[in-house]
Amino acid sequence: MEAMALTNLPRDVILCIADHLKRKTDIWAFTRVSRVHYHCLLNYFISRFRHSLLDIALEGVWEDLLRKVLRTSIDINHQSEDDFETPLSRATYKNQRNIVGILLEREDINIHCKGGLYLGEMTPLQYATETNREEIMRMLLGHARMDIRHASDALWIAVEHQNISRPLEVLLEFEVDPNRTVGGRSLLEITVRSRLNSMRKLLIQDERVNLNCAFRTGEEDEPIVLAMMKMFSLDQLTDLFKQRARISLESSDHQGNTALHLMIGQGHLQWCEYLLERYPEMPFIPDKHGNLPVYEAVSRQRVDICKLFLKHCAISFQTPDPEGKILVFEIFRAGNLVLMKTVQDYLGKELLRLREHNGRTLLAEAAVLGSYALVTDLVSLGADPNENDKEGCTPLMLAVSRNHVNIVEALLSIDGIDTSRVDEKGWTAYVWAKFPPPRCKSLRKRYKAMEDMLVAKGASKGRLDNLKRVRWPRKMWYPGFERRSLI
Repeated sequence: MEAMALTNLPRDVILCIADHLKRKTDIWAFTRVSRVHYHCLLNYFISRFRHSLLDIALEGVWEDLLRKVLRTSIDINHQSEDDFETPLSRATYKNQRNIVGILLEREDINIHCKGGLYLGEMTPLQYATETNREEIMRMLLGHARMDIRHASDALWIAVEHQNISRPLEVLLEFEVDPNRTVGGRSLLEITVRSRLNSMRKLLIQDERVNLNCAFRTGEEDEPIVLAMMKMFSLDQLTDLFKQRARISLESSDHQGNTALHLMIGQGHLQWCEYLLERYPEMPFIPDKHGNLPVYEAVSRQRVDICKLFLKHCAISFQTPDPEGKILVFEIFRAGNLVLMKTVQDYLGKELLRLREHNGRTLLAEAAVLGSYALVTDLVSLGADPNENDKEGCTPLMLAVSRNHVNIVEALLSIDGIDTSRVDEKGWTAYVWAKFPPPRCKSLRKRYKAMEDMLVAKGASKGRLDNLKRVRWPRKMWYPGFERRSLI
């Protein structure tokens, strides 16, 4: 019956078969094949040279002969003794698309079998991916016996050949898993490191790709989305954020830095604006040290980024940190005039309501710092010069204790200033000027000038009898030491 399957082959095909076989076997030299011996010849071919017929069909691209041979019980996965290739691997190597389609019609074909001399250790799918043979790739991926898990190996080949992106697109179309890692590296990491923009876009567009997979950075790892934000501008990753509705940008690196922390550190103004607009909760996510992103902007004196914070979330400047400190006070202590002016312009009279953990207002802090411009600005906004902190000290007392004569003069010029206020120990501003610390004797003239200004303003002397018995401990006094803590 197997012989009868070949009886309708053309005469010239049989002659070519005979000519081919006589060079390899002990068949006599055929010069003419008569119809009398036709069936006997085919029967002999099939019984002894079945695989040779298959080789002949593949070499000559004789589709009819191939179909007839495949209808027999021939082993379709047999490896040739010459090159150790299977029929499928040989057809893939020669890019014989029609032959591959015919071979795949056999249900017992092994499409995962590795090649021999030509394909090496690669499967037909891997070789087709490497050589960018899209039609053969689609045939193999669409076969019922294709194991998609094994097909993910072809993804690595597609990415390694950096000049083509079409094979990767075909593999993703057939739902090959794009998150498989080899040696701890993901496909997306390779495309990011090698700056393969077209392939990176293909992976990003796939909803299955994990954008929070690890990206190796020295000893520690970080989410790959953060690495991409560091390496590329917002314009280069526009497709990423348009097609992936929401990315877990709240994820952080090993130091607890969010995307906003990192973009502020690198000064990416465009990224910072995008994150503040898209993720309103991100400015309030601290790092592992408890620092908010806005503190990073202030510490690095990124004035433009601070303006963005004031525009989108001014409340972050007024929110106390874990230690109870308020950012506005830290900005004023840093002395960056441009940043201070920016904060004043945005917050306006909101500044007057702020109090730090010790009860001080901004006017009191300005008096401590000796910032004449800041004092005058706050007074013009309507700051109350008589507000006291938790220890009862007013801005006037603090200015006197820090020997800021110009601040004392500015405060005394305010209508309604109360010079008779006392702190919790009964000290007035006059007392602070009358009894300077022992190491301030060289500044006695300045303290005397402040004392005279207070007396001229009608300042109260307070409990002078008790103060005469005070002895300042010298070892506890040093520049910047707060005098009121000694009482």
